[in-house]
Amino acid sequence: LTFAIFFTLLTIASAVIPLSPYIWVLYLCAFTIGLGSAVYGSTTTVWTVELGRGTTVPIVQIFELSFGIGSILSTLALKPYLIGEPAVTPTPVSDTVLVLKESDVIDRRSRLMTPTLLIGSCIIVIPIALFVMYFLKPYKEPKLKDEDIYDDNNNTTDEVMDKSSDNGIQLVPKKLFNRKDTPRKTMRLLFALEFALYLVFETTFNKFSVTYFQYSPLKLSAEKATEVYTVAMSVYTAGLVLNILYPYKFQIKNIICVHYILVIVGALLLIPGRTSVPIMWTAMVIMYMGFSAMYSGIIAITEQFVDMTNQLST
Repeated sequence: LTFAIFFTLLTIASAVIPLSPYIWVLYLCAFTIGLGSAVYGSTTTVWTVELGRGTTVPIVQIFELSFGIGSILSTLALKPYLIGEPAVTPTPVSDTVLVLKESDVIDRRSRLMTPTLLIGSCIIVIPIALFVMYFLKPYKEPKLKDEDIYDDNNNTTDEVMDKSSDNGIQLVPKKLFNRKDTPRKTMRLLFALEFALYLVFETTFNKFSVTYFQYSPLKLSAEKATEVYTVAMSVYTAGLVLNILYPYKFQIKNIICVHYILVIVGALLLIPGRTSVPIMWTAMVIMYMGFSAMYSGIIAITEQFVDMTNQLST
């Protein structure tokens, strides 16, 4: 229900941004989008981890794959309507003072209204579906979770009774950092920081890369910068499909290491890519291939050593 309410606010604020008559209204929309995005991020992380626990279905990977497909479709919808930096005319008073033509502003607003309303009308289906689910058949947390069956009465054993077994009693190893003789709180903090710091980098780059390419020394047009982002997201989505298959052949720690190296190489290539289009394209392809395994990979490797409880996921 909380997800539905805040996602509704996010959808409305996103759709009406081109109509903002004053700068404070734009900031208010941004603030509302920030609230909705925060709820979206924490809710989907908790929900996908919870749904994926104890199942062979790659829930987290499918979630990420859906995100990649949606990013491609939305950027393709926006691309034909983008203007980028509008034409400016020097004022008679000074050649250093530039003013915007009113016609440019009106044209930009009218063009952007079409894709934003189209995208907004598509994603409003999500909170509507969540409201319907809540009132007709609300989701209930599974009664039995890994974190509910700790043998906390025994400080030395590394095993715990599995209440879900057919015989009623089965001893299985505790995860390493669920044991009392390990720094459990410290490791939970480190896993959370790893996840958070990576997401900060990926989210920031996704938000500002198109703008950056327009203001970098390459001075790409808005349409060209969007095209670069669309191709990069296509590589990201293809990588997500491959990531569903990787765990059958490789260990998760090796998958994360390789993709993390790709992210670092891509980020470093952006430096010479500021003045070279081919290098910039190469940097984006490498970086987004690296991005493709990180989100689900960090969750997967965390689950190997400690239970991703709802509190830790949030």
